[in-house]
Amino acid sequence: MAPKFPVSFVYTGQLRQDIPQNAHHVTVQHSIKEIGEDAFSGCYKLAHVILSDCKGLETIGKHAFQNCKSLHRIVIPHTVKVIGEEAFCGCKKLSQVILHEGLERIGKGAFLHCESLKQIIIPSTVKVMDEQAFCGCKKLARVELLCEDLEHIKEQSFLDCRSLESIEVPSTVKSIVDGAFYQCGKLMDVKLSEGLQEIGLMAFVQCESLEQVSIPSTVIKFGAASFGYCKALTKVVLCEGLEKIGKCAFMECKSLKKIRIPTSMKSVEVGTFVGCSALSVVILCEGLKAIGSQAFMNCESLRCIRTPSTLLILGGQAFANCTALKRVKLSEGLEHILNGTFQDCSSLKRIVVPSTVKVIGVEAFNRCTALAKVEFCEGLKKINYGAFRDCASLEYVKVPSSVQEIHQDAFSSLEDIEFCEEVEQVVELLEGFWWNYGDHGQFLRTSRFLSQHSIPERLGMIKARKWLDYMDEMLNSIPSIPIYDAGRYCDSMDAQLAVFESLRDAATLLELALWKSNLQRDAANADISAVRMECRARCGADVVIPNVLSFLLGGVRNEGGAGCEETFEEQMIRISTCMFNMFNNAVPTGEGEENTQIRYEWIQSSDVSMPSNNV
Repeated sequence: MAPKFPVSFVYTGQLRQDIPQNAHHVTVQHSIKEIGEDAFSGCYKLAHVILSDCKGLETIGKHAFQNCKSLHRIVIPHTVKVIGEEAFCGCKKLSQVILHEGLERIGKGAFLHCESLKQIIIPSTVKVMDEQAFCGCKKLARVELLCEDLEHIKEQSFLDCRSLESIEVPSTVKSIVDGAFYQCGKLMDVKLSEGLQEIGLMAFVQCESLEQVSIPSTVIKFGAASFGYCKALTKVVLCEGLEKIGKCAFMECKSLKKIRIPTSMKSVEVGTFVGCSALSVVILCEGLKAIGSQAFMNCESLRCIRTPSTLLILGGQAFANCTALKRVKLSEGLEHILNGTFQDCSSLKRIVVPSTVKVIGVEAFNRCTALAKVEFCEGLKKINYGAFRDCASLEYVKVPSSVQEIHQDAFSSLEDIEFCEEVEQVVELLEGFWWNYGDHGQFLRTSRFLSQHSIPERLGMIKARKWLDYMDEMLNSIPSIPIYDAGRYCDSMDAQLAVFESLRDAATLLELALWKSNLQRDAANADISAVRMECRARCGADVVIPNVLSFLLGGVRNEGGAGCEETFEEQMIRISTCMFNMFNNAVPTGEGEENTQIRYEWIQSSDVSMPSNNV
């Protein structure tokens, strides 16, 4: 019959195999300086460990009492300086741990998953408490940090301590590192002392009972989601000196009512306050330069916002779905309103876009159903796709002359758009025949056409369009060009586009010619309009049409019908000579090649004011 294993044992520091796993009671010899690595690991029946007689014990080694699932109490002597990594990890019945002064280091995971531990007092002598030191101690309700030299509360130190109700961080602590108090669901009171500099990633995430927190003035930054999902958090005080709040730092803090962003902060990061549904007051101070995407998205109680003059960028969906937002004041200095910034702000009634804004992003004000008034300032260049789509209350906007692009569906539900005088001419041209040009023969909206050309290009097309009414008469003035050849370039919309583009520069020359012609503005001739029309046709035949058709047909015969074709260089010399003489009220004469070249150079470099549209 096999002998029974003893239930009591005296530890002498010999090899691991000398210790029976069913040992119930262990006394450590008084001369021992270190309990070795894995010494009692897996002794699942070990309930009592006596260390009181150990006058020289300094170290409890790595995994020394790991998974001693029956151990319920341990007293660490004052001689012990180091508790090693996972020394008491998995001691699920360990409900009482007494640490004495003299202890300097608590190793990584030293009390990991000690699920019955209810309280712990960390002595003043502790300098280092490594990561996960008390992680998973689900019944740990009370922690006292008496440490006088502790500088860091490391990663996941108290993660998932679900019963912890309060914590006071000593003034010596400089950082609370990532996940330090993650998922401490009953943590109601957190006191952070001056001297703290950094709060790490997800440090207090899902502390669902936390009601308020004051960030010390010494804190420079805190990490992403640091207070995320703190559903009971009603008050947060951010002091001057804070420079950075990480992404989603206060996301889904559904009880938070007010926040003030200090002047020391340069940016509000992505999703910082997303889902803070009770947030009704946001104060943005001077010094802020950027609000990141989704920063205040789904803040359904936010009623008004005013941006500081230092703000340059409003990120994508920064205030999207802020359904109670009625008033927005955008200050001069703002440069970018990005995609979906105010999308689904269904209570917003009025917006003034500052002159410093160059681009309004895609769907920036999409589905702002109460938006009735929009004011644009000179300086705006681009209104992107769907920017004001489905703004059902918007009846009228005036687009400034600085706008170069208006993209498709920018004002999809709007019937009345007023453009500046120059752009209005483009719109008038479009109304008659700019159709059957879009995909599948659909009507081409004005806004879509405007997005395809810059303002200078469109105005050039307007100049060319002025001469279209006289096209037949001008073409008939050049007998050597068959009418069917000329007409085929003007009988379709695509051809008109080509003609307009080709006429742009020539039309400018013609305007200058008319300006210097012998037509008198104050002439009393009742048929002055007819005279002007005749002059336009004559000058068009002489100046414009040869230049245009040389481009379209690859060369044009001279008016005398001679067999030779003019080169582009010859045409330009002839046209510039004609223009030179018209400017000087002279009759063309046979001149030398040298003078002709001078006139050609002169017409290229002349800087003459444009004539009135009435000429």
